[in-house]
This record gives sequence, C-alpha cells and structure tokens, in this order.
Amino acid sequence: MPYIFSLVFIAHFIFSNANEIGTNELQWLTSDSSIKKKIITTSDKEKIYELEVVESDKDNKWHHYYCDFPVEEGQFVHANAWMRLLWHENSIGGGLSISFIDNEGKRIEYVEERLTEPTQHYISIKLYAKTPPKTKKVRVSIYIHNQGKIESTEPIFSCLSAANVCNEDIIHLNISKKPIKFPLIGFGAEDDGRFYDKNNSQDGVNEEAIKIRKDRLSELKPHWVRTFTWFKDWNPSDDGKTFTFESDGMQSLCRTLQEYKDLNTKVNITCVDWGMKDTWENIEKRVNTIIALLNYLIKIKKFDNIKYFTLTNEPNYFFKTYDNRLNKFIEIHKLLKEEFKKNNIKLKIIGSDDAMGTDWLDACLKDKDYSSTVNLWASHFYWHFSTSYFSNELFKTRLELVKNSKLNSKKPFVVTEFGITDHRFQPPSINPIMQEYDGALYTYSAMIDGLNQGVSGFSIWCLQEVRYPGLKEPMRIGLWGYADKNWQLFPIYYALKIFTNNTHPGDKIYPVITTNPVFIKITKIGDNLFWANLSNKQQKIEFKDKNKQKHVYIYENKQEKDVAFYKIINTDDNTIFLPARSFGYIK
Repeated sequence: MPYIFSLVFIAHFIFSNANEIGTNELQWLTSDSSIKKKIITTSDKEKIYELEVVESDKDNKWHHYYCDFPVEEGQFVHANAWMRLLWHENSIGGGLSISFIDNEGKRIEYVEERLTEPTQHYISIKLYAKTPPKTKKVRVSIYIHNQGKIESTEPIFSCLSAANVCNEDIIHLNISKKPIKFPLIGFGAEDDGRFYDKNNSQDGVNEEAIKIRKDRLSELKPHWVRTFTWFKDWNPSDDGKTFTFESDGMQSLCRTLQEYKDLNTKVNITCVDWGMKDTWENIEKRVNTIIALLNYLIKIKKFDNIKYFTLTNEPNYFFKTYDNRLNKFIEIHKLLKEEFKKNNIKLKIIGSDDAMGTDWLDACLKDKDYSSTVNLWASHFYWHFSTSYFSNELFKTRLELVKNSKLNSKKPFVVTEFGITDHRFQPPSINPIMQEYDGALYTYSAMIDGLNQGVSGFSIWCLQEVRYPGLKEPMRIGLWGYADKNWQLFPIYYALKIFTNNTHPGDKIYPVITTNPVFIKITKIGDNLFWANLSNKQQKIEFKDKNKQKHVYIYENKQEKDVAFYKIINTDDNTIFLPARSFGYIK
C-alpha cells in the first residue's frame, strides 16, 4: 500500500494517491550520544529539527538522526526536506539520506544529498529511488559528518509500488513545437590529457593502443571535452613565475589537445591542485599562473579549439582557503576576468561546477559580481541508478535556480561531470556499473531527462581508463578499459556515440512528455527522437503522424552485463514497440 509520513505532502505525480499517517507513529532515534538535538515548533506548527555535534567521538564519523519505515523491494520511495548548514568543522557537510536495509539489519545501498556550505536560508533537498532486492525497510536520516550544526524541516517520506506506475497499454507522446530556450552545446566526456605521459606509455600505451584511441575518437566525434590541467605540470615550484611548458605532463596535454583540434572538438580547460597546499591564498600568483598557461596553449600552440575555462573542479569540496571561501572564489574570478580582457583571451567562463547539494550553486547565482564573470553554469551529478527514474526532478531543481535568477536567466546550464552509480561505487576511481549495460541504459535515460528540463550539454566522467600522476592503478571509469582489459569497449561508449553522431552543436531541443514519464524517456533534438524504456516489459508507443517512414535504432541487453545488442526496424506505422530495458533513437 502506498503511504506517506509527514506533516505536509509535496505532491509528486506518482505519489498522489499516498495515504497520510500521523507523525505520532514516527520514532526518531540518534545514532550516538554526541548528537545534541532540539525540536522547534514554528508559529505555523511546522517542526524544525536542530542537530549539532560539537565534538565527535572519533574521526571521520557520520552522525545520524533517523527513522525507519517498512517497505518492500521494487517500490518507489521519495524523501524531501528543507535544510541549512549553520557551521561545520573537519567535515564535508551534512544532509539527507535514504538507506535500504535488509532483514538482517545490513545496509544494502543508499542515496543522499549533502550541503557543504553554511547558508542563512534553507535549501531544498529531494531524494528519489527504487528499493533494491531484499529491502525490508528504509532509513531516512538527517546527518552530519564529524562536527557541525544543521537545521531541517520535518522530512517527508512517501512510497508507492512500481507496479502502479507501469500499467498502460499504449504510451502517448506530446512533442513540444517550441524548442527549449538554449540550443545544444554538445555531448562529450572528461579527458584529462594523461594518456601520453610516461606513467602510461611505459606500461600499456603503445602504438597499437594509440591507434585504437584515435580510431575510437574519430568514430565518437565528441562535440566537447573537459580537461584537467594540473598546476604542477607547468609551474612545479608554484611561484607563479617559473613555467615549464615542456614537462612530461604538458607534452601529453598538448598531444591530447591536438587530437581534439583535428576533430574540431571544443575543450573546457579546468585547473586542479592535486597534492598542493595553500593554492588559493595568493590570488594574484594563481591568476598569473593561469594566464601563463592559457597564453601558451592558445597563442603559442594555437589551440583555438579551447573555448571554455573553469577555475577549479568542485569548489564546494576542493576550493580551500583560510578566508571566507565564497568571497575568495568571487575575488579570483573578478581578477581573472580582468586579466582575460588585458590578454585578449576570449574564453567562456563556466560557473559553479559544484557537486551534490545546491547550496554552492545557489550562493554563486545570488552574487552580482560573480555572476558578471560567468557565461554559463554547470553542476556535477553522480547518482544511484534507481534515481534515474526521477532524474527530471533533480535536474529541474538546479535549472529552476538558474531560470529564476534575474542575473543569470539568459545563460545556459551544462553538466560537466556525470555518472551512474550503485553500491560498488568507490569514488573517485571505481564504479563498475559504468562498465555494464545498466550503466549505459540509466546514463542515457537520465541525459534525456536533463535535455527535456533544459540542460544544454553533457560531459560524462570519463573518456577511458587511464593512470593519473603517481598512480599505477588506473582510474577504473571510462567508455573503454585499460591495457589490462585489452582496451575493451563498454556499452556506455555506444550510448554516448548515439548522441554525438546524431546531433550537432546548435541543434534545437524539443522537450517530450510521455504518458509514463517514470519509465519511458523521450526527447527530440533536431529532427531525431532519442528514447529509453526503463521498464521490465515491452512498451507500445503511439505517434500522431501516420504513414510517415521511421527508422528505429534499438540497443538492448541479452543477459550479459557488458554487452549491448543493436538492431534497426523500418516502419511507416504510427506505433512502435520498444523492448524491455532498451534505448535508442528514431530518425
């Protein structure tokens, strides 16, 4: 039976029949004695939970205030709360999570969203998922990592059987005649330019591997890529003055950039400070280092395919300073913009580039000085595969922030890192599902949802398995494997290739609404429809235009986790049958 536990129910279309149960049936518990809790009742009778951990009883501990609810496997669940982080120390923040618990009390999997930046106002957090096999209960938690203080409205929890959502005989489409405001920027993947360095070439990257890479890139034809540039590669002393553009890392980067120039692929340069200390304390030195790099790459090496610049990766986690983080982040962007103008560097600056909660993005959007430096906005998404059923809601949350910002409503939004996860995910380098068919299916479907909501471009993490500086074990995430896997192609390669080979930057995007938007995802780019069927049964799709020839390209899985089988159906009928758990496109 569907049900909801909360004072207030925020309606979602699949939970609209949920039955409300009084809050006196809830039993909220603390995970340990270091949590100080207080429940405040507001003037309109809403509960606010205030949780604080002043001193954690051990390092790297997650403190939870939680409530358990009985569920069954295969049910859709949703949790929502408005939260604000007041302070945190030695901590990566706090937030809301849903954990899936088996009959023995062990956690099977979980979904979460986290706040990393203290705010004066409340931030909306929404979680969606489908309960995995063997789930007997779910645990909804407000949590804090190590020390900190967080406030939260009373979390809303609701649940509904998936069977109630997938019972239509025919799926109808409503294809918008009006395109989304911003045209397509493109599709691509992260390529951090390490493939040709000594760490890779001394053990695995030979002439045969290089040919394989070049052939695959030529077939993939990515529209754009995001590339990390490590400060130590061209300024190893970190003095902001002594530059070494012939280093091993720089030579590998330049060889990579040349490949993309030959393919007419645009590049987003993103700076990183791996293993460095006090990177952002002297902003004049840091800007000087960045300008030196860009002048070398664009003016001396003539890489005119570099079109975008991002200051640094996931600043809400990795932009560290002794001062106010956000203020310094804004100041360095203002100085950078001035230096771009002085040096005639005409790159579009990508703003925020955050991950997890919307607090950092929200703060950046509200700052007039920062907004004036930004040309387009970006976030990263890594979510559990079952969240893909509702990814339209998660994309919508961020896009509404941009659309509702008077300073930024005329700027596009892109996803500069993206990946699907499951319980095996070990960030940053292990994510087995992205090597399997499910990784391709759920990534493809989520990208469709994002496009329908107004996302202008996607960059998947990442292009291929490769070693990073100082590491012998490769990053085990990519469109294809490393030498020890004989450069094996994964299904995600074909999923991305569908988009890159059948769209062009500048194409118009037309949102499509289906009568079953949880399982059937469809969008239109240019003249082509891109679709995914997430249900476990064949779905019949009906079109309004009869007697029009259609070429249906179908990718589906036949038992093996890492294989996608491909077929073409030509028809002039106004109905098409989409196989269970398949994806593809229609010309």
